[in-house]
Amino acid sequence: MPMSKLSSRSLLIGLLYGFFLLALVSILILFCQNSKLASDNKDIELNNQVNRVNDSIASRNPYGFTDRIWPVKKSKGVYRIAVTGDSFIWGDGLPHEKAWGHKLRSNLAEKYDSVEVMNWGKCGWSTLDEFNFLRNHGCDYAIDLLIIGWVDNDPDVGRIQQIYKSDAETEHPWIYRISPALAENMLNHENRHPYDVWLAQIYSKENLQAYQLVLDSMHQYLWDRHIPALLVMTPGTALDARARHNFDVAKPLLLNAGFECLDLYGPSAHLLDKYTPMQMQANAVNGHPGDVMTETFAKEVQKYLEQHAYFKSLSSHR
Repeated sequence: MPMSKLSSRSLLIGLLYGFFLLALVSILILFCQNSKLASDNKDIELNNQVNRVNDSIASRNPYGFTDRIWPVKKSKGVYRIAVTGDSFIWGDGLPHEKAWGHKLRSNLAEKYDSVEVMNWGKCGWSTLDEFNFLRNHGCDYAIDLLIIGWVDNDPDVGRIQQIYKSDAETEHPWIYRISPALAENMLNHENRHPYDVWLAQIYSKENLQAYQLVLDSMHQYLWDRHIPALLVMTPGTALDARARHNFDVAKPLLLNAGFECLDLYGPSAHLLDKYTPMQMQANAVNGHPGDVMTETFAKEVQKYLEQHAYFKSLSSHR
């Protein structure tokens, strides 16, 4: 066979083989994309189902909390605790009874008589929002102890607008086609998500100065009304250097305002070191603290309260 014909035939076979491989890869990508999309959609629906139940409960509460409606006046002999915070207390992505404030209530009820734990959490709340609620309504409820669930975006005082639109599709287009959730996670890992940019901005010197004023005013308000307060610093599922940095920056401000603080970053990192962030979160598509984290928070808070004699006047039934 002439060399020219052999070369042409080899070239044709090579081209056909290349087209076959390209088609095979395209089919595999499409299959993975559809499979991952179906999985993502299932996970999203499960997350939405949980939050629809939580929303239904919150809709029956006058303040939008995932809790029962409490009477303003407490019964005689009752020790009343109020736990306030954001979505960590509300229970975003998690059945509300598994949020750590509700778990604290259940754990205390198993051991002590006459303890009430009111859970006052709303998604998106900051320290300033919690302070405003206490001034307008919360302090009317005869609180014996206020527990403030603190997270590292609480220094938001409304000065810097949060941008919610993600650039994951632009930054990682091929990954985004296969799995939008994976592209989002990659952007989060790179600390280039718009939320991460906003979070860094609220830790600017100017914003933290404004936050210190909020903390000072809040503590003085509670002090004037003889309401003891414990501020519990709760980390998210990303127990990384950035989170530790934010805790280290914020904690002196909290202490300077006069708050008693319980920092749960260290205990969480130690007790949960065998879990991955995915295993610690509420569900596959919701990064809020899940069951293992909220259990740790509730137990560590109870241990601290007992060690510091908060319940010395209460009778125990076990």
